[in-house]
Amino acid sequence: MITRIRYIVVISIFLISSACGIKRGVVHDFSVGKVDIPVFIEIPKNNLVFENTSPLVYDVFSDHFERVGYHLVTKPSEGYTLRIIVKSLDPIYKYVSPDVVLFHATFKLELCCQLLNYVHDVVAQKSFTFTMLISKPQNPILNSDFLDFSYTRLLKKAAPKIEQFFRSFLLKSVN
Repeated sequence: MITRIRYIVVISIFLISSACGIKRGVVHDFSVGKVDIPVFIEIPKNNLVFENTSPLVYDVFSDHFERVGYHLVTKPSEGYTLRIIVKSLDPIYKYVSPDVVLFHATFKLELCCQLLNYVHDVVAQKSFTFTMLISKPQNPILNSDFLDFSYTRLLKKAAPKIEQFFRSFLLKSVN
């Protein structure tokens, strides 16, 4: 009888602790509400010779800012400007041979982001670093597409965090 009660207590503690567990790494997209904040996203600057990730960065950030509710404008004088500089990308080379491809690799992306106001004064600036562990693709011939896919996945995790950092500055300017 006592072992049965202990068993029930242990199971109930386990169920309660798993239900109340802390979720980590979950990013929620919250809209900015009915506030119309005009944002111009510059084409990201990329100093890396071998990787042209600027189109990927621009696509991910413009999609995220539109989804959250910002009004994207076509001229920098019409709104706040988000300037993104790709400072480093590791690895910066494309794997050219199946012999070189490891089973697992770590991507590291460092972005320097600036928020500029209408007259191009810096409102906020911060460097962000993101990492991700990836596994090699099944077909090494498709490795270029695989790396673009991996960069896009990493950027989709980065965009909400960067937007949330700059959100307070943007909402403060509207109020």
